[in-house]
Amino acid sequence: MAASSERPRRTRRLAVLLPAGVFAVLPASTATADPDPTPAPLTLVCQTATARIAAGDLTEAKRLLVRVPSPGEDSCVQTLLGQVEQQRSDAADAVLAGQAKLAAGDLKDAGYQFRLAEMLDRSNQDAINGVAQVSRLEDEPLAPAGTNWESFYQDWLLPLGKVALPTLVGIAVLLLAASGATRWVVRPGAVAWEKRERYPLNAMSAVLVFGLSAMLPVYTMFKPFGVHWALAAAAFWLVVFFALMPILLVFVFWCRKHPEARAKQLWKDWWRLGLALTLVLATTIALCWHWSGHPGDQLLVTYPALAVLAVLLVAAGYGQNLRLQVEAQNSDGSVDAAATDYVLTRLLTIGDERRPKDLRVALRQSPVSALQSETLSALPSGAWVSAFAKLYFTLRPDLTWRARVTRVDCNRVTITLTRNGRLAASDLFSREDLGLPKIDDKDTKPAIASAQNQAQAQLLTGAAAFILVQLSQVHRELGEELSGLTNWKSLTLQVIACSRALADNTYDAVPLLAGAVNEDPGYLAARYEYLWAYFRSLPPAERDCGDFATALAAVLLPNNDVEESRLPLSPQLRIKVLYTCAAQWLNGYLNSGQPDKEMLAPAITMAANLVESCEKEKDRQSPHQEYAGHMYPFAKNLEYAAKLLANRATFPRDRRAADPEQERATNPEQNRGVIPADWLHPHPAAPFSPRLAWDQACLDALLWRLSEEQQWSADALQDLRYALYSPELRSQAQDDPCLRPLSDHPTFQRIVGRPIETMIDLALFEPHREQLKAAALATPESLVEATDTQAKCEDLARFLNCSPHQIQRYRDLAELAAIAPELNDRQMLELLATIPVSSARILRAWAAGPESRKRLVNDIRDKAVTLDLTTLPGVVNLARWLDRLPR
Repeated sequence: MAASSERPRRTRRLAVLLPAGVFAVLPASTATADPDPTPAPLTLVCQTATARIAAGDLTEAKRLLVRVPSPGEDSCVQTLLGQVEQQRSDAADAVLAGQAKLAAGDLKDAGYQFRLAEMLDRSNQDAINGVAQVSRLEDEPLAPAGTNWESFYQDWLLPLGKVALPTLVGIAVLLLAASGATRWVVRPGAVAWEKRERYPLNAMSAVLVFGLSAMLPVYTMFKPFGVHWALAAAAFWLVVFFALMPILLVFVFWCRKHPEARAKQLWKDWWRLGLALTLVLATTIALCWHWSGHPGDQLLVTYPALAVLAVLLVAAGYGQNLRLQVEAQNSDGSVDAAATDYVLTRLLTIGDERRPKDLRVALRQSPVSALQSETLSALPSGAWVSAFAKLYFTLRPDLTWRARVTRVDCNRVTITLTRNGRLAASDLFSREDLGLPKIDDKDTKPAIASAQNQAQAQLLTGAAAFILVQLSQVHRELGEELSGLTNWKSLTLQVIACSRALADNTYDAVPLLAGAVNEDPGYLAARYEYLWAYFRSLPPAERDCGDFATALAAVLLPNNDVEESRLPLSPQLRIKVLYTCAAQWLNGYLNSGQPDKEMLAPAITMAANLVESCEKEKDRQSPHQEYAGHMYPFAKNLEYAAKLLANRATFPRDRRAADPEQERATNPEQNRGVIPADWLHPHPAAPFSPRLAWDQACLDALLWRLSEEQQWSADALQDLRYALYSPELRSQAQDDPCLRPLSDHPTFQRIVGRPIETMIDLALFEPHREQLKAAALATPESLVEATDTQAKCEDLARFLNCSPHQIQRYRDLAELAAIAPELNDRQMLELLATIPVSSARILRAWAAGPESRKRLVNDIRDKAVTLDLTTLPGVVNLARWLDRLPR
């Protein structure tokens, strides 16, 4: 449409110019025909200039016209000068139209416009270049694409480049200056602000850096505003704002978060920043006051002042970042990539080890490190790449920490930790410093080589612990998971003692954990691990679960809110301690054999606190959410078991009820504390695991003990088939007091691999044991049936070649053992014989009256305590099997 409107207008101009050209030629022919009239000189000039204008030679036409001595005396000169300017303007318009057509890829119309412009003004270089460009593009196959690219380059890339390149250079210069200033502004031991506290500082520094870097090229190119007093005043108040705001942030955030901090600590950490900001502000005020009437000079003062403030704010904000680069090297200075990866992994997972023993415990180990993977990096291998990485790390102001670990040999290691290029901490330690035996690093035997590799792993673990503790002293958020740790040696010894990979059978965990507690008595995780390891190292007969739970709660759990605020107990460690205390108090109650329900009060309280802690952590976004979700099924299981034993929970009427909430709502008083159906076997809503199956088997065993429903024992045994997958676990299951109701069950004994000692294993049966087994008379029921008449007794006496009196003694013991499965136990029968109760007739006589029954119960329990047989099923379930006796 533009071409169609422009072409008639250009055509009309040609129509006007052509007669003028003809008129310019006419005087010569007329002079030849009629030589009499001689034109005046001014008329000749006008005629010549008109011919030059018609030919497009505007420069020559203007030169002729301006040389007239008195151009104002004749109107033709002024008219022609106006025509020259108009035609030059028309040529320029034609050039612009041609360039627009060229940008749109319309070469035909573009060529027309450029040729028209060249005809109007032969001196227009843009028209000449346009004609040449169109001709060149018409000969190329990709002419439109090239035209579009050149237009895009001219209209967009080139202007953006003129702005972006200086801006990027300015940003790089300011960041480079800030990187050098971080080592002066941020002290190596200065406590870092939290991320949310650094956000305002980082935002201000980003605005300053980008604004200063972009304003310089923008103002130079476009000059959007002139120098004025309002601009100088705005720049001055920006200097005041950016100088005072960081000082305000220091006092607001720090004093609010750490009210115990004194001015001395603040001055120690940030006096350099405060001094620099004060100097910049004072200098700006003084110079602006001196040049109060010169806004241009004031701008020359405020712009450098803002640049210095940008450097200081970037250094103060990003110099506190938690970014760590790790480099592990050998004694010859070469980079050890494997050791570097090991240290990085240890920094992320330290504390997440598997204990060499006690596989049954439901508590999963969790790392004590709160470091994130994005905060760590490794120095790449290779001389050139490593050198470039070091330079890059040095130039970036946000890459603050760097650790170098040097393995001198398999017994010694050195660590150097720098912050912003300044030494923050260093140490040299050996295995002997940790109380570990020295390794011969010269021996090349395979066994010694394996010990050397393990020793190097232990030293690198110590290096990771050293780095983590040093970082936690500056970045306080890391200390929340350390539970009061201040000495890296304590963490190292604890990790070695609790790790399968770092401590084989040659290491005793108890001395290592004792050393960890001695190195740092305030480290609560080491306390817990030491008490647990010591308790597990005792023989089963010497373990007092109740005393252990009491001691654990006394040293790790707060007694009131004030003590809780002072006790640095991490949420994960708190969940561990609550679970252990509740479980051990429950075990202590079951081991004691006492009917005192008040002994369950601590277990119920701890289990309720455990459930509350798990629910609190798993329902919010926190680093402990996954661990709390893992422990929640165990906590609910333990809480219900404790309430069940204390008669504070009722049995579900339908253990697989589809809607337990509806059942609970039907009769809330009767069903208070009823366990939801989805927490009962087989856990449809809980994630299955062998450890959870063990705890569920314990609950099912307790339900079977209290309700005598055989389905509970079947479910417990089914769970144990999945839970006991190793000989160590089968051995531990035999000592678990919660599983003791199943101990006399043949299926349980087959699962745990324990030999069954029943009535036939008594010393009384020794002379005829094999004969009775061969005759299928080894069980109480079969022996009673084989001696229920006098004739059968005589036949059995002849078969065994013994007296009828001996047969009668066998029958008395068989009748006694047949009363209840708990009595078909060698140790239980021996305990009854000491009272003495050697037959079912004597036992019934004891249980006939209330007084004699009470005396019998007391005698059995006293003898059980004396003989250390309180954990026998017959003693634990004493009331149950006594109730089966006929009155």
